[in-house]
Amino acid sequence: MYAQRTGTVYLRETLGQLVNDLNRENRDMEIFSSKLESVSPANKQQVLVQNRANVAAACQRLLDAIVGSKDSLPIGLRVVAHHLWLTVKSKFPSADITVIGSFFFLRFLCPAIAVPNQAGIIDSPPQLRLARGLIYITKILQNMSNDVKFGQKELDMVPFNSLMEKNMSRFSSFLTSISSHVVDPPFVRQGSDNSYVQLRAEVLRYLSKLEPVLYMINV
Repeated sequence: MYAQRTGTVYLRETLGQLVNDLNRENRDMEIFSSKLESVSPANKQQVLVQNRANVAAACQRLLDAIVGSKDSLPIGLRVVAHHLWLTVKSKFPSADITVIGSFFFLRFLCPAIAVPNQAGIIDSPPQLRLARGLIYITKILQNMSNDVKFGQKELDMVPFNSLMEKNMSRFSSFLTSISSHVVDPPFVRQGSDNSYVQLRAEVLRYLSKLEPVLYMINV
């Protein structure tokens, strides 16, 4: 994928030190009571509360790093986001930020965060505790990108709705800033560089998958 090829250095510079820090801290981040088999029933609720706090704190640190990285986001990714924004804005005005969130988080950041060693964020696989926590964090980020709160189907994730609400405004502002105000670099304006061909193909592929869904939900 174009985003993954273009964003490897950005991912490592933005999240590498933080993920390594989280890995060294090695805090318990298991939030599903059914998976806390070694914890006594009397202590399970207390452990769950602490583990949720650990996940929320780690998620907040990752969010802060991501939102603070807008100026270092590769121009190629910003151009892709901008062209997506322009195209969707013209057809589905109310879905522009949701689509940008889907491109940037669901297709790029979340898969990288879930397996940070494979994405080049860190060199070795994370410890099991952090690996579990990163899965939960990506679920939070995915729901934020879709602007959907956790509900009855994922009761164990409902406590994170407050974290999402607290960060939603700056989350949306970040997506707007990386997509709506971008000056195309010369290779895009000229349309002669192979990078432009790759970029345009990526946008068209993504829109071809999204457009039927947007028509179905009538946004």
